[in-house]
Amino acid sequence: MESRRPAHPTRETMNRDPIIVMQHQGVSYIKLDYYMRAASIIVNGEHTPAVCPGNQQWAMHDGIVESLAIKQPSQRVCIGWRLSDKYRGVVQFPETLEPDAITYDHDEEAYQATDATATYHPDFYEQVIEERQASPVAVEFLVIDRDCQPITQPADVTVDFPHSLREYPATWHRHPVSISGEALFARAADVLVAAVAARPNDFVCDDHRSIGTVTLHRYMNHEPRTREYKVGRRTRRDTQTRSRFEVMKLSKPRSSYTEGALVPPTLKAENWLALEPKINEFVNLVLSYIEPSSVGVCPHCAGDGFLLNKAA
Repeated sequence: MESRRPAHPTRETMNRDPIIVMQHQGVSYIKLDYYMRAASIIVNGEHTPAVCPGNQQWAMHDGIVESLAIKQPSQRVCIGWRLSDKYRGVVQFPETLEPDAITYDHDEEAYQATDATATYHPDFYEQVIEERQASPVAVEFLVIDRDCQPITQPADVTVDFPHSLREYPATWHRHPVSISGEALFARAADVLVAAVAARPNDFVCDDHRSIGTVTLHRYMNHEPRTREYKVGRRTRRDTQTRSRFEVMKLSKPRSSYTEGALVPPTLKAENWLALEPKINEFVNLVLSYIEPSSVGVCPHCAGDGFLLNKAA
């Protein structure tokens, strides 16, 4: 679907709340929205801010914001009328007319000569148009924090805002945050399944994320081992040098398959800076089960047993 966002905010869209601004180490961050892009902003009467790298919802200006204005689209203005080239030398009409010499009659849906006694006919003329740049519109702004830069809030992280700050969620990462066990499971499971897909000769996942569990299996090469099994009355034998076994199971906290599984708890911290390492620590724990040294063949079982070098 084609975007209908205007190239520049118009005066009609300027009737709005103040623009949110944050500052951090001499850089100002300006909150963008549907009607306002970085290219349409004028900072301190002369500067155009840049879009924040990795965060399209904010613009950044190297310095303190003292004023903000929004560029307006240029306007097409009729500055007169000229006789069309194909009629020059053919009719005895004036070659040029003033802008108000011809007006549009909405009832007749046609251009008419303003002076009813005029001898010229509007159909013989074309408008002379001039593009005029409209003046920028000054807008209000509000600096909500002078020591904070914007960070995108993950969709699965809940923020416990103080009541007085709920109006300004852009500072979410400075307040107590948490991530539920279900959301943490989703993060870790996504990363694990993707990592296993990149190593199909070593691992395989029973991927049942829809019911809240993912089971990691490892393929292991070992000494030849003979296996006997019955097919009807006949006994068959085969030799195995490669086996598949369960290494680890990951489950949601409220899943029916939590027995013997890693079950992520709800994690909390005083702010995002403290919570993010906790999230990464759990995800890295899950990924540690596919490290080369995590599993080995038991030297005493000749392929009947395996050593798991991780504490589940």
